[in-house]
Amino acid sequence: MQHTLILNPGEWHAEGRFINENEVSIPAEGTIRILHEFDAWRYESEIRIHNDQEPDIKNKYIIQPWQEGSEFLNWSAANTLMGNLRGKFLLVAETIISQFYSEEGDYVGSEVMLMQNDKSYYSRGITFVGDHKLSSWGLNLTQKF
Repeated sequence: MQHTLILNPGEWHAEGRFINENEVSIPAEGTIRILHEFDAWRYESEIRIHNDQEPDIKNKYIIQPWQEGSEFLNWSAANTLMGNLRGKFLLVAETIISQFYSEEGDYVGSEVMLMQNDKSYYSRGITFVGDHKLSSWGLNLTQKF
């Protein structure tokens, strides 16, 4: 299988659950847009959390395009909850693994995106602040075009 998420421009629908630090599971849905420009790839996501107590989550990634001989993609992002993030996408068979940390060092986390087919991925992830779980999520991603 050749990955379609991140490696190809497009728009994706995200739907699933957000689990907060108190283990409350809340419906979530949103949109992911991927653009490929000459000097960088852009990955913009907006996930709406269907609960007045939890803020929506917005990310604006800038991904360094694939370099020959590299095993991963470096990225930086602005996140509405955690501030500026740095991370890597590593492609392993049908899986995209993302590891990240905040520039201030308060937050760390990981995400696994498992390809089901060309137009569908499962996204599962977790974020920590220190030794405390901040949130986790389980989303299904479906390509719109």
